[in-house]
Amino acid sequence: FDIGRNFANKLWNASRFLLSNIENKVSFDCLPPLERLKTEDLWILSKLQHAIDSMNDSFEGFRFNEACHTIYDFTWHNFCDWYIEAKKADLYKPQSPQDRDDALAIAGYVLASILKLLHPVMPFITEEIWTHLREKVSFPSIIDSDTIMTASYPVKNEIYLNDDTEQFFDSVKDIIVALRTIRSENNIPPDKTGTAVIIPADMIYAERLSTQISLINQFVKLSETKVSVDAQKPGFAGSAVVRGTQVFLLFEGLIDLSVEMDRLS
Repeated sequence: FDIGRNFANKLWNASRFLLSNIENKVSFDCLPPLERLKTEDLWILSKLQHAIDSMNDSFEGFRFNEACHTIYDFTWHNFCDWYIEAKKADLYKPQSPQDRDDALAIAGYVLASILKLLHPVMPFITEEIWTHLREKVSFPSIIDSDTIMTASYPVKNEIYLNDDTEQFFDSVKDIIVALRTIRSENNIPPDKTGTAVIIPADMIYAERLSTQISLINQFVKLSETKVSVDAQKPGFAGSAVVRGTQVFLLFEGLIDLSVEMDRLS
């Protein structure tokens, strides 16, 4: 019971957050073109296709527990914990009106898909959120019925499958988790911003990872992140190795060196 209650609260709060950022009803005919999508957009859409495919396969095989696990994991760990958090910058401080519109379009599309997938096992809360979503978002290709009971069921779209982006963004998530773990283990106050140094194993990954600096800074509360294969390892810093990439969080300004030395001795 507790698991279901907590999941319902998570879904409700994520939906409320998204819809609270829409003052006047917005309308979309389709998703933004692929070339305009950001890495986290491509990642969540690809993850969604896998979730749709897995759930349909589980339902057809009468493996309802597997279907529930799939939608639980996708909704909580992918959509709520990562995608919604990643899009806060585009919702609060977008670089352009188009960035905000694209964020709302994709988030609305994914949320509507989640509600449809989840409806067979959680009919009441999905119908309630669907009603609120229809009031704020017009998106006929996905929000296609007055009641979710008669809405079309999601079908996997091969266009949005992107295993390469999934693997890359998952590696970015691992780096973020490593840096946040260093912060947590060293009791660094949440209000203090730090500096990170990331030393990838190769230039290609370094160039790609450099495009995610603002996202890393946002999640880890950093003022600066340096990504370079030639970067020097800092002395007074916490460290971790993530998939061959060396990650450092500088402690200067975050931790009192003398106090830390006393603690270690």
